[in-house]
Amino acid sequence: MKDYEIPNPKSMRIVDMHRVISAINDGSDCQWRDDGDKVIIRTRKTLPLEFVELPSVQEGEVRIFKLKTSTSVQKKGKRTPLQSGDHEARKRWLGIRSERFGFEVISAHCTDELVQVEKIRGKPFFMDSTTFVGTLRVTNLGLFNQALEKGLTGGKGTAYGFGLLTI
Repeated sequence: MKDYEIPNPKSMRIVDMHRVISAINDGSDCQWRDDGDKVIIRTRKTLPLEFVELPSVQEGEVRIFKLKTSTSVQKKGKRTPLQSGDHEARKRWLGIRSERFGFEVISAHCTDELVQVEKIRGKPFFMDSTTFVGTLRVTNLGLFNQALEKGLTGGKGTAYGFGLLTI
């Protein structure tokens, strides 16, 4: 697994960024995140870019992390974003999921915003974008390595640059 960084063209729509990353990765599975001035792409595939190998970790190890994800809860059979500004609910959301991904959150700070996602056809829609930074402890190395490889989100969030966990 390698992390690649490329400069971020600020004017690119998120749906177009998804297409560019899919094309450069030949449609192979990957995780990616818009990090402001750069885009980070995590993949097993060798790309024609400079890269950084993922660090190895041990169970029990404490690491600083960053995660951009779309937080939501199921209400009446429908996914609903958490209320904007409710950072305690977001931290609880992360705490609940962290066990499933092989880590426990020691400390976390988060910010949130609604981002508009332009579709090629049809109406644009909005997604919650929550960025967590903090410290975590690895509790299950197998699950944690899987989280690093596949990300912490499913569904359409992954396609729009959510779920990449960096340490």
